[in-house]
Amino acid sequence: MSIYPLAAVHGESSGLEWPLDGLELSPLGRLGTSNRATGPATLRVDRPAALVMVPRVLIPQVAQSLLQPDAAVWPAPSE
Repeated sequence: MSIYPLAAVHGESSGLEWPLDGLELSPLGRLGTSNRATGPATLRVDRPAALVMVPRVLIPQVAQSLLQPDAAVWPAPSE
């Protein structure tokens, strides 16, 4: 999977080979990051300004996960 920022974003992740925690992604700096899911993955960004790209074969699975309660809400619920 790859995360591409449309504006400066800070993120947190789980289930990724290279976590996003503590990184700032920006179209004027670190453009994006290619990554690898090691299992079920979660991603939180501090603003709705990032595209997430996955292999075409995984689109149905990702779409189904977005139908789950609280899967894609803004702002993200606090833990």
